[in-house]
Amino acid sequence: MLWNGGKMNMSIVILGMALIPLVIAIRVLHIVLLRKNQFYLVSTRGVASEGGVLTKFNQTLLLNEIQSVSYTQTIIQQILGCGNIVISSAATYRAGMVLVNIDRVKEIYHIINTNR
Repeated sequence: MLWNGGKMNMSIVILGMALIPLVIAIRVLHIVLLRKNQFYLVSTRGVASEGGVLTKFNQTLLLNEIQSVSYTQTIIQQILGCGNIVISSAATYRAGMVLVNIDRVKEIYHIINTNR
């Protein structure tokens, strides 16, 4: 317990303070590994993604199937200069695609959105 008989358990507080930088470091390492092991291709035909760290994937979405495009950036992604692009599709067998940790996220978002 954090509070023990009206006194704060300092060992738990110190452990919690030590875990915060560790969790942040693991998240940054995960983003870096994903960025090195994922490949995306935006062409006049569609968007293709391939890669993964622990789970490998390969997916292609044709431009005429794309209904909407959006992007998001967490605080860590903003610091690292990347973001996620979410592409929605009308197809029932594959609902869409998420391009994770993309460099120049706003530029790529505009390219996909303009050509769909």
